[in-house]
Amino acid sequence: MLKLPKVISVVCGVIFMLAACKSNSGNRARQQVPITDSITETPAVTEGPVKPATYKVFIENSGSMNGYVNVNSAFKNAVMGYITDLKTKDVAGQLNIYYINKQVCPQKENALPDEIKNFFQNLNPVSFNNSGCGTSTSYIPEIIRHVVDSIKTDVNILISDFIFSDADGTSPAYLEAAQHTLKLYLAEALKSQDFATVIVKLHSNFDGKYYIESKRPAVVDFTGRPISRPYYMVIFGKPERLRPMLDKIDFTQYNGYENACYLFPPGKQKINAKIVLNDKIGNFKVAFPATNLVVNHASTGKDRNDDSDKFQFSLAANLGYLKTDKQYLLDVSQYQVPDNYRLVSVKETGPLAGPGLEGYTHLFTLQTTALQPNQEVYIRLKPKLPDWVAASSTNDDSRPADSLQQRQTFGFAYLIKGMAGAYTNHYADAAQFALQVKVSKDEAGKSNSRGGFPWWIVGAIVLVLGGIFIMKRR
Repeated sequence: MLKLPKVISVVCGVIFMLAACKSNSGNRARQQVPITDSITETPAVTEGPVKPATYKVFIENSGSMNGYVNVNSAFKNAVMGYITDLKTKDVAGQLNIYYINKQVCPQKENALPDEIKNFFQNLNPVSFNNSGCGTSTSYIPEIIRHVVDSIKTDVNILISDFIFSDADGTSPAYLEAAQHTLKLYLAEALKSQDFATVIVKLHSNFDGKYYIESKRPAVVDFTGRPISRPYYMVIFGKPERLRPMLDKIDFTQYNGYENACYLFPPGKQKINAKIVLNDKIGNFKVAFPATNLVVNHASTGKDRNDDSDKFQFSLAANLGYLKTDKQYLLDVSQYQVPDNYRLVSVKETGPLAGPGLEGYTHLFTLQTTALQPNQEVYIRLKPKLPDWVAASSTNDDSRPADSLQQRQTFGFAYLIKGMAGAYTNHYADAAQFALQVKVSKDEAGKSNSRGGFPWWIVGAIVLVLGGIFIMKRR
Protein backbone atom coordinates (compact mmCIF):
# COMPACT_ATOMS: atom_id res chain seq x y z
CA MET A 1 0.00 0.00 0.00
CA LEU A 2 1.22 3.45 -0.86
CA LYS A 3 1.98 5.79 2.01
CA LEU A 4 0.06 9.07 2.25
CA PRO A 5 2.94 11.40 1.23
CA LYS A 6 3.64 9.23 -1.80
CA VAL A 7 -0.05 9.18 -2.75
CA ILE A 8 -0.18 12.96 -2.49
CA SER A 9 2.91 13.28 -4.63
CA VAL A 10 1.52 10.99 -7.34
CA VAL A 11 -1.90 12.67 -7.33
CA CYS A 12 -0.40 16.14 -7.56
CA GLY A 13 1.86 15.05 -10.39
CA VAL A 14 -1.08 13.66 -12.33
CA ILE A 15 -3.15 16.81 -11.77
CA PHE A 16 -0.37 19.12 -12.93
CA MET A 17 0.30 16.86 -15.92
CA LEU A 18 -3.38 17.08 -16.88
CA ALA A 19 -3.29 20.84 -16.42
CA ALA A 20 -0.21 21.12 -18.60
CA CYS A 21 -1.78 18.92 -21.30
CA LYS A 22 -4.93 21.03 -21.29
CA SER A 23 -2.91 24.23 -21.49
CA ASN A 24 -0.71 22.94 -24.30
CA SER A 25 -3.69 21.60 -26.18
CA GLY A 26 -5.31 25.01 -25.98
CA ASN A 27 -2.20 26.70 -27.25
CA ARG A 28 -1.98 24.31 -30.18
CA ALA A 29 -5.58 24.92 -31.08
CA ARG A 30 -5.04 28.65 -31.05
CA GLN A 31 -1.87 28.40 -33.10
CA GLN A 32 -3.73 26.52 -35.81
CA VAL A 33 -6.04 29.48 -36.38
CA PRO A 34 -4.52 31.45 -39.28
CA ILE A 35 -3.47 34.99 -38.53
CA THR A 36 -5.38 37.33 -40.82
CA ASP A 37 -4.11 40.58 -42.24
CA SER A 38 -7.21 41.64 -44.11
CA ILE A 39 -10.57 42.85 -42.89
CA THR A 40 -12.07 40.25 -45.26
CA GLU A 41 -10.50 37.48 -43.14
CA THR A 42 -8.18 36.24 -45.88
CA PRO A 43 -5.84 33.71 -44.20
CA ALA A 44 -2.17 34.63 -44.41
CA VAL A 45 -0.24 31.96 -46.26
CA THR A 46 3.11 30.86 -44.95
CA GLU A 47 5.33 30.40 -47.97
CA GLY A 48 7.78 27.52 -48.10
CA PRO A 49 11.13 27.64 -49.87
CA VAL A 50 10.69 29.21 -53.29
CA LYS A 51 12.87 28.27 -56.23
CA PRO A 52 14.71 31.38 -57.48
CA ALA A 53 12.75 33.06 -60.26
CA THR A 54 13.91 33.86 -63.75
CA TYR A 55 14.54 37.60 -64.01
CA LYS A 56 13.99 39.25 -67.38
CA VAL A 57 15.49 42.73 -67.75
CA PHE A 58 14.05 44.92 -70.52
CA ILE A 59 16.07 48.06 -71.30
CA GLU A 60 14.24 50.57 -73.46
CA ASN A 61 16.53 51.61 -76.32
CA SER A 62 14.51 54.42 -77.87
CA GLY A 63 16.39 57.50 -79.03
CA SER A 64 15.64 59.41 -75.81
CA MET A 65 17.71 56.84 -73.87
CA ASN A 66 20.99 57.47 -75.75
CA GLY A 67 22.08 60.19 -73.32
CA TYR A 68 22.18 57.70 -70.41
CA VAL A 69 24.62 55.32 -72.13
CA ASN A 70 26.81 57.78 -74.05
CA VAL A 71 29.43 57.95 -71.29
CA ASN A 72 30.45 56.00 -68.20
CA SER A 73 27.24 57.06 -66.50
CA ALA A 74 25.56 56.54 -63.13
CA PHE A 75 22.84 54.78 -65.14
CA LYS A 76 25.17 52.03 -66.32
CA ASN A 77 26.83 51.67 -62.91
CA ALA A 78 23.55 51.44 -61.00
CA VAL A 79 21.81 49.05 -63.40
CA MET A 80 24.87 46.81 -63.62
CA GLY A 81 25.16 46.87 -59.81
CA TYR A 82 21.52 45.84 -59.43
CA ILE A 83 21.76 43.02 -61.99
CA THR A 84 25.01 41.82 -60.41
CA ASP A 85 23.34 41.67 -56.99
CA LEU A 86 20.45 39.65 -58.40
CA LYS A 87 22.98 36.98 -59.38
CA THR A 88 25.48 37.14 -56.51
CA LYS A 89 22.79 37.23 -53.80
CA ASP A 90 21.04 34.19 -55.28
CA VAL A 91 17.88 36.15 -56.03
CA ALA A 92 17.70 35.25 -59.73
CA GLY A 93 17.91 31.65 -60.85
CA GLN A 94 18.33 32.77 -64.46
CA LEU A 95 18.86 36.25 -65.84
CA ASN A 96 17.93 37.34 -69.37
CA ILE A 97 18.62 40.78 -70.87
CA TYR A 98 16.60 42.34 -73.69
CA TYR A 99 16.25 45.62 -75.52
CA ILE A 100 12.71 46.82 -76.05
CA ASN A 101 10.86 49.59 -77.91
CA LYS A 102 8.29 48.61 -80.53
CA GLN A 103 9.65 45.09 -80.40
CA VAL A 104 11.78 42.90 -78.14
CA CYS A 105 15.37 42.04 -79.05
CA PRO A 106 17.10 39.38 -76.90
CA GLN A 107 20.66 40.32 -75.95
CA LYS A 108 21.79 37.81 -73.31
CA GLU A 109 19.84 34.67 -72.38
CA ASN A 110 20.80 33.07 -69.05
CA ALA A 111 23.61 35.61 -68.80
CA LEU A 112 26.82 34.53 -67.07
CA PRO A 113 28.87 36.99 -64.95
CA ASP A 114 31.39 37.71 -67.75
CA GLU A 115 28.56 38.25 -70.23
CA ILE A 116 26.89 40.75 -67.89
CA LYS A 117 30.18 42.64 -67.49
CA ASN A 118 30.81 42.72 -71.24
CA PHE A 119 27.26 43.79 -71.99
CA PHE A 120 27.54 46.90 -69.82
CA GLN A 121 31.05 47.70 -70.97
CA ASN A 122 29.67 47.85 -74.52
CA LEU A 123 26.37 49.53 -73.67
CA ASN A 124 26.29 52.72 -75.76
CA PRO A 125 24.27 54.39 -78.56
CA VAL A 126 26.05 52.22 -81.15
CA SER A 127 24.96 48.99 -79.47
CA PHE A 128 21.45 50.44 -79.20
CA ASN A 129 21.39 51.00 -82.97
CA ASN A 130 22.94 47.62 -83.78
CA SER A 131 20.48 45.69 -81.63
CA GLY A 132 18.13 44.83 -84.48
CA CYS A 133 15.35 46.73 -82.71
CA GLY A 134 16.24 50.14 -84.04
CA THR A 135 15.78 53.15 -81.76
CA SER A 136 12.37 54.34 -82.87
CA THR A 137 9.94 56.26 -80.68
CA SER A 138 7.96 53.87 -78.47
CA TYR A 139 4.56 54.07 -76.80
CA ILE A 140 5.16 53.44 -73.08
CA PRO A 141 1.77 51.82 -72.28
CA GLU A 142 2.33 49.27 -75.04
CA ILE A 143 5.81 48.48 -73.73
CA ILE A 144 4.43 48.00 -70.21
CA ARG A 145 1.66 45.73 -71.49
CA HIS A 146 4.18 43.52 -73.24
CA VAL A 147 6.37 43.27 -70.13
CA VAL A 148 3.40 42.51 -67.84
CA ASP A 149 1.87 39.93 -70.18
CA SER A 150 5.01 37.80 -70.00
CA ILE A 151 5.29 37.66 -66.17
CA LYS A 152 3.87 34.15 -65.49
CA THR A 153 6.27 32.85 -62.82
CA ASP A 154 9.08 35.25 -63.75
CA VAL A 155 10.05 38.68 -62.46
CA ASN A 156 10.17 41.25 -65.25
CA ILE A 157 12.03 44.55 -64.99
CA LEU A 158 11.53 47.49 -67.34
CA ILE A 159 14.24 50.16 -67.31
CA SER A 160 13.27 53.39 -69.07
CA ASP A 161 13.12 57.16 -68.80
CA PHE A 162 9.31 56.69 -68.92
CA ILE A 163 8.79 59.80 -71.01
CA PHE A 164 5.45 59.50 -72.76
CA SER A 165 6.16 60.33 -76.36
CA ASP A 166 4.10 60.13 -79.51
CA ALA A 167 5.59 61.14 -82.84
CA ASP A 168 2.14 61.72 -84.33
CA GLY A 169 1.33 64.86 -82.40
CA THR A 170 1.90 67.16 -79.45
CA SER A 171 2.34 64.87 -76.45
CA PRO A 172 0.30 66.79 -73.82
CA ALA A 173 -2.85 65.99 -75.79
CA TYR A 174 -2.21 62.28 -75.25
CA LEU A 175 -1.30 62.17 -71.55
CA GLU A 176 -4.74 61.48 -70.13
CA ALA A 177 -5.45 58.94 -72.87
CA ALA A 178 -2.19 57.18 -71.99
CA GLN A 179 -3.23 57.01 -68.34
CA HIS A 180 -6.57 55.37 -69.20
CA THR A 181 -4.91 53.00 -71.66
CA LEU A 182 -2.38 51.83 -69.10
CA LYS A 183 -5.07 51.41 -66.45
CA LEU A 184 -7.04 49.25 -68.88
CA TYR A 185 -4.01 47.10 -69.76
CA LEU A 186 -3.00 46.43 -66.15
CA ALA A 187 -6.56 45.86 -64.92
CA GLU A 188 -6.98 43.22 -67.63
CA ALA A 189 -3.71 41.56 -66.60
CA LEU A 190 -4.76 41.52 -62.93
CA LYS A 191 -7.86 39.51 -63.84
CA SER A 192 -5.70 36.55 -64.76
CA GLN A 193 -3.01 36.81 -62.07
CA ASP A 194 -2.14 38.71 -58.92
CA PHE A 195 1.12 40.57 -59.31
CA ALA A 196 2.90 43.40 -57.55
CA THR A 197 4.56 46.45 -59.07
CA VAL A 198 7.63 48.18 -57.66
CA ILE A 199 8.60 51.58 -59.11
CA VAL A 200 12.12 52.81 -58.34
CA LYS A 201 13.29 56.31 -59.28
CA LEU A 202 16.98 57.04 -59.88
CA HIS A 203 18.92 59.79 -61.62
CA SER A 204 22.03 59.84 -63.79
CA ASN A 205 24.26 62.15 -65.76
CA PHE A 206 22.77 62.57 -69.24
CA ASP A 207 25.05 63.31 -72.20
CA GLY A 208 23.07 63.55 -75.42
CA LYS A 209 19.98 64.98 -77.09
CA TYR A 210 16.90 65.77 -75.04
CA TYR A 211 13.63 65.80 -77.01
CA ILE A 212 11.24 68.42 -75.59
CA GLU A 213 7.89 66.62 -75.58
CA SER A 214 5.78 69.64 -74.69
CA LYS A 215 7.26 71.59 -77.66
CA ARG A 216 7.74 68.85 -80.24
CA PRO A 217 9.79 68.71 -82.45
CA ALA A 218 12.09 70.91 -80.36
CA VAL A 219 15.33 69.31 -79.18
CA VAL A 220 18.29 70.42 -77.03
CA ASP A 221 21.70 68.82 -77.49
CA PHE A 222 23.57 68.33 -74.18
CA THR A 223 26.40 66.31 -75.72
CA GLY A 224 29.64 67.29 -74.00
CA ARG A 225 27.82 69.34 -71.33
CA PRO A 226 25.79 66.71 -69.47
CA ILE A 227 22.84 67.46 -67.23
CA SER A 228 21.11 65.21 -64.71
CA ARG A 229 18.00 63.24 -65.74
CA PRO A 230 15.74 60.80 -63.89
CA TYR A 231 15.06 57.26 -65.04
CA TYR A 232 13.11 54.37 -63.53
CA MET A 233 13.18 50.65 -62.88
CA VAL A 234 9.66 49.20 -62.80
CA ILE A 235 9.54 45.64 -61.50
CA PHE A 236 6.59 43.28 -62.00
CA GLY A 237 6.15 39.89 -60.33
CA LYS A 238 4.05 37.75 -58.07
CA PRO A 239 4.42 38.87 -54.43
CA GLU A 240 5.98 35.58 -53.34
CA ARG A 241 8.49 35.85 -56.19
CA LEU A 242 9.43 39.43 -55.31
CA ARG A 243 9.90 38.72 -51.60
CA PRO A 244 13.47 37.30 -51.87
CA MET A 245 14.54 40.37 -53.85
CA LEU A 246 12.94 42.83 -51.43
CA ASP A 247 14.57 41.01 -48.50
CA LYS A 248 18.06 40.98 -50.01
CA ILE A 249 18.27 44.05 -52.25
CA ASP A 250 18.68 47.56 -50.83
CA PHE A 251 17.85 50.04 -53.60
CA THR A 252 19.27 52.95 -51.60
CA GLN A 253 22.82 51.65 -52.12
CA TYR A 254 22.71 52.26 -55.88
CA ASN A 255 24.20 55.46 -57.23
CA GLY A 256 21.43 57.93 -58.05
CA TYR A 257 18.64 56.31 -56.00
CA GLU A 258 15.86 58.74 -55.05
CA ASN A 259 12.57 57.05 -54.18
CA ALA A 260 10.41 53.95 -54.53
CA CYS A 261 6.71 53.17 -54.72
CA TYR A 262 5.14 49.75 -54.08
CA LEU A 263 1.79 48.49 -55.40
CA PHE A 264 0.88 45.15 -53.80
CA PRO A 265 -2.33 43.13 -54.01
CA PRO A 266 -4.07 43.45 -50.62
CA GLY A 267 -4.16 40.57 -48.17
CA LYS A 268 -1.13 38.88 -49.66
CA GLN A 269 1.37 39.79 -46.98
CA LYS A 270 1.45 38.29 -43.52
CA ILE A 271 1.52 40.98 -40.83
CA ASN A 272 2.98 40.06 -37.47
CA ALA A 273 1.20 42.03 -34.74
CA LYS A 274 0.43 41.72 -31.05
CA ILE A 275 -1.32 43.57 -28.21
CA VAL A 276 1.05 45.40 -25.86
CA LEU A 277 0.52 47.24 -22.58
CA ASN A 278 2.11 50.53 -23.66
CA ASP A 279 0.11 53.71 -22.92
CA LYS A 280 -2.97 51.87 -21.73
CA ILE A 281 -5.92 53.71 -20.16
CA GLY A 282 -8.55 51.77 -18.26
CA ASN A 283 -8.09 48.08 -17.63
CA PHE A 284 -8.04 44.90 -19.70
CA LYS A 285 -6.48 41.47 -20.01
CA VAL A 286 -4.63 40.30 -23.10
CA ALA A 287 -5.78 36.87 -24.24
CA PHE A 288 -2.80 34.57 -24.63
CA PRO A 289 -0.98 34.58 -27.02
CA ALA A 290 -0.96 38.33 -27.60
CA THR A 291 -0.58 37.73 -31.35
CA ASN A 292 -4.21 36.52 -31.43
CA LEU A 293 -5.17 40.21 -31.04
CA VAL A 294 -7.88 39.62 -28.41
CA VAL A 295 -8.57 42.00 -25.51
CA ASN A 296 -10.77 40.67 -22.68
CA HIS A 297 -12.37 42.31 -19.61
CA ALA A 298 -12.00 45.76 -21.09
CA SER A 299 -13.15 48.61 -18.85
CA THR A 300 -12.79 52.39 -18.72
CA GLY A 301 -11.57 54.36 -15.78
CA LYS A 302 -15.18 55.11 -14.78
CA ASP A 303 -15.79 51.41 -14.31
CA ARG A 304 -13.20 51.63 -11.55
CA ASN A 305 -14.74 54.71 -9.93
CA ASP A 306 -12.33 57.33 -11.21
CA ASP A 307 -13.01 60.27 -13.53
CA SER A 308 -11.85 58.86 -16.88
CA ASP A 309 -14.35 57.57 -19.46
CA LYS A 310 -11.53 56.62 -21.84
CA PHE A 311 -10.37 53.18 -22.86
CA GLN A 312 -7.03 52.95 -24.67
CA PHE A 313 -4.82 50.12 -25.86
CA SER A 314 -1.85 49.66 -28.18
CA LEU A 315 -0.65 47.06 -30.61
CA ALA A 316 2.74 46.57 -32.21
CA ALA A 317 3.03 45.54 -35.87
CA ASN A 318 5.88 44.66 -38.18
CA LEU A 319 5.40 46.69 -41.36
CA GLY A 320 8.87 46.00 -42.65
CA TYR A 321 7.45 44.38 -45.78
CA LEU A 322 5.36 47.47 -46.58
CA LYS A 323 7.87 49.44 -48.60
CA THR A 324 6.40 52.91 -48.78
CA ASP A 325 6.90 56.52 -47.75
CA LYS A 326 7.88 56.81 -44.06
CA GLN A 327 5.72 59.84 -43.36
CA TYR A 328 2.75 58.17 -45.02
CA LEU A 329 2.88 55.36 -42.45
CA LEU A 330 3.14 57.81 -39.54
CA ASP A 331 0.23 60.02 -40.65
CA VAL A 332 -2.83 59.05 -38.56
CA SER A 333 -5.15 60.69 -41.12
CA GLN A 334 -4.21 57.98 -43.64
CA TYR A 335 -5.85 55.26 -41.53
CA GLN A 336 -9.46 54.18 -41.08
CA VAL A 337 -10.76 53.01 -37.67
CA PRO A 338 -14.32 52.46 -36.34
CA ASP A 339 -16.42 55.59 -35.75
CA ASN A 340 -16.31 55.19 -31.96
CA TYR A 341 -12.49 54.95 -31.93
CA ARG A 342 -9.72 57.35 -32.83
CA LEU A 343 -6.14 56.54 -33.72
CA VAL A 344 -4.16 58.50 -31.15
CA SER A 345 -0.72 57.91 -32.67
CA VAL A 346 1.46 55.82 -34.94
CA LYS A 347 5.08 55.63 -33.87
CA GLU A 348 8.19 53.88 -35.09
CA THR A 349 9.45 51.49 -32.45
CA GLY A 350 13.15 52.14 -33.17
CA PRO A 351 16.19 50.20 -31.96
CA LEU A 352 15.64 51.29 -28.34
CA ALA A 353 11.96 50.39 -28.18
CA GLY A 354 12.45 48.20 -25.15
CA PRO A 355 11.67 44.57 -24.32
CA GLY A 356 8.73 42.99 -26.07
CA LEU A 357 8.92 45.18 -29.18
CA GLU A 358 11.87 43.54 -30.89
CA GLY A 359 10.95 42.59 -34.44
CA TYR A 360 8.10 45.12 -34.62
CA THR A 361 8.45 48.36 -36.56
CA HIS A 362 5.39 50.42 -35.55
CA LEU A 363 3.27 51.02 -32.47
CA PHE A 364 -0.43 51.92 -32.88
CA THR A 365 -2.45 53.43 -30.02
CA LEU A 366 -6.26 53.51 -30.20
CA GLN A 367 -8.73 55.18 -27.86
CA THR A 368 -12.50 55.28 -27.34
CA THR A 369 -14.98 56.96 -25.01
CA ALA A 370 -17.77 54.64 -26.19
CA LEU A 371 -16.54 51.18 -25.26
CA GLN A 372 -18.82 48.46 -26.64
CA PRO A 373 -19.52 45.09 -24.96
CA ASN A 374 -18.02 43.26 -27.97
CA GLN A 375 -16.46 44.82 -31.04
CA GLU A 376 -14.11 44.09 -33.93
CA VAL A 377 -11.80 47.11 -33.88
CA TYR A 378 -9.98 47.49 -37.18
CA ILE A 379 -7.12 49.60 -38.53
CA ARG A 380 -6.91 50.07 -42.29
CA LEU A 381 -4.24 51.93 -44.22
CA LYS A 382 -5.86 53.72 -47.16
CA PRO A 383 -4.16 53.39 -50.57
CA LYS A 384 -2.25 56.52 -51.58
CA LEU A 385 0.52 57.31 -54.01
CA PRO A 386 3.55 58.89 -52.33
CA ASP A 387 4.02 62.63 -52.87
CA TRP A 388 7.25 62.13 -54.80
CA VAL A 389 5.28 60.80 -57.79
CA ALA A 390 3.54 64.13 -58.42
CA ALA A 391 6.73 66.07 -57.64
CA SER A 392 8.60 64.02 -60.27
CA SER A 393 6.13 64.87 -63.04
CA THR A 394 5.68 67.86 -65.34
CA ASN A 395 3.57 68.81 -68.35
CA ASP A 396 6.08 71.46 -69.38
CA ASP A 397 9.61 70.23 -70.09
CA SER A 398 10.61 73.21 -72.22
CA ARG A 399 13.55 74.15 -69.93
CA PRO A 400 15.46 70.86 -69.51
CA ALA A 401 18.54 72.62 -68.11
CA ASP A 402 16.47 74.08 -65.26
CA SER A 403 17.43 72.50 -61.91
CA LEU A 404 13.81 71.56 -61.12
CA GLN A 405 13.04 70.11 -64.54
CA GLN A 406 16.20 68.02 -64.35
CA ARG A 407 14.41 66.04 -61.61
CA GLN A 408 11.11 65.76 -63.47
CA THR A 409 9.76 63.49 -66.19
CA PHE A 410 7.25 64.59 -68.77
CA GLY A 411 3.84 62.99 -68.08
CA PHE A 412 5.19 60.64 -65.40
CA ALA A 413 2.29 61.09 -62.94
CA TYR A 414 -0.23 60.10 -65.61
CA LEU A 415 1.49 56.77 -66.13
CA ILE A 416 1.81 55.97 -62.42
CA LYS A 417 -1.79 57.01 -61.72
CA GLY A 418 -2.79 54.64 -64.51
CA MET A 419 -0.95 51.79 -62.80
CA ALA A 420 -2.33 52.64 -59.34
CA GLY A 421 -5.83 53.03 -60.78
CA ALA A 422 -5.73 49.47 -62.09
CA TYR A 423 -5.02 48.18 -58.57
CA THR A 424 -7.66 50.43 -56.98
CA ASN A 425 -10.34 49.36 -59.44
CA HIS A 426 -9.48 45.67 -59.37
CA TYR A 427 -9.21 45.45 -55.58
CA ALA A 428 -12.17 47.70 -54.79
CA ASP A 429 -12.19 49.15 -51.25
CA ALA A 430 -8.95 47.34 -50.49
CA ALA A 431 -6.52 48.69 -47.93
CA GLN A 432 -2.72 48.62 -48.10
CA PHE A 433 -3.03 46.51 -44.98
CA ALA A 434 -5.66 45.85 -42.32
CA LEU A 435 -5.55 44.57 -38.75
CA GLN A 436 -8.45 43.81 -36.44
CA VAL A 437 -8.63 43.35 -32.70
CA LYS A 438 -11.44 41.72 -30.74
CA VAL A 439 -12.26 43.95 -27.79
CA SER A 440 -14.72 42.60 -25.21
CA LYS A 441 -15.94 43.49 -21.75
CA ASP A 442 -16.05 39.77 -20.98
CA GLU A 443 -14.29 36.70 -22.42
CA ALA A 444 -14.53 37.19 -26.20
CA GLY A 445 -11.25 35.41 -26.74
CA LYS A 446 -12.30 32.22 -24.95
CA SER A 447 -8.70 31.66 -23.97
CA ASN A 448 -6.44 32.15 -21.00
CA SER A 449 -5.79 35.83 -20.32
CA ARG A 450 -2.40 37.00 -19.22
CA GLY A 451 -2.23 37.29 -15.47
CA GLY A 452 -4.94 34.67 -14.79
CA PHE A 453 -4.07 31.85 -12.31
CA PRO A 454 -5.52 28.32 -12.78
CA TRP A 455 -7.32 28.17 -9.44
CA TRP A 456 -9.18 25.01 -10.51
CA ILE A 457 -5.93 23.11 -10.00
CA VAL A 458 -5.73 24.22 -6.38
CA GLY A 459 -9.37 23.22 -5.89
CA ALA A 460 -8.75 19.81 -7.40
CA ILE A 461 -5.78 19.24 -5.11
CA VAL A 462 -7.83 20.18 -2.04
CA LEU A 463 -10.64 17.80 -3.04
CA VAL A 464 -8.24 14.90 -3.63
CA LEU A 465 -6.40 15.48 -0.38
CA GLY A 466 -9.71 15.73 1.48
CA GLY A 467 -10.86 12.40 0.00
CA ILE A 468 -7.59 10.71 0.97
CA PHE A 469 -7.83 12.14 4.49
CA ILE A 470 -11.36 10.78 4.93
CA MET A 471 -10.35 7.37 3.61
CA LYS A 472 -7.40 7.24 6.04
CA ARG A 473 -9.71 8.13 8.96
CA ARG A 474 -11.90 5.18 8.06
